[in-house]
Amino acid sequence: MLAVSFLIFVIMISGKQVVAYPDIELVQNFEEFNAKLTANPNALLIITARNCPACPPVLQQVVDNCSKKKKVKCFWADIGDYNVANSFYDSEMLNVWWIPYVGFFKNGQKKAAANQGAADKNSKNVNAGFRIYWLP
Repeated sequence: MLAVSFLIFVIMISGKQVVAYPDIELVQNFEEFNAKLTANPNALLIITARNCPACPPVLQQVVDNCSKKKKVKCFWADIGDYNVANSFYDSEMLNVWWIPYVGFFKNGQKKAAANQGAADKNSKNVNAGFRIYWLP
């Protein structure tokens, strides 16, 4: 069972979100992530909501766990917007190969359990969230 808990510290610099973990690469879209997979077949992709800086410190554990796995390359991406071409929001990747861990939070309190059904049920009542994508 892959039990990962995860926090990404994000720093706001000139309106851009920068991950404060050098081992976690930022990818802009689905095509860029696919290109990276050629060199990194064992990849973990963390997708966060645009306002995930509001997520509580549980995400940091995921980043720390990921960076300790020498055979796993970690990537991070903002989920993007459905109006943006090639954004993760609008890609089929969001529909397949998800580990059943979804965390949603509102005002620092967890609102969804670690399964997709609970996340879907609570998604309208949250203001931050993340998903973890693992390639089989």
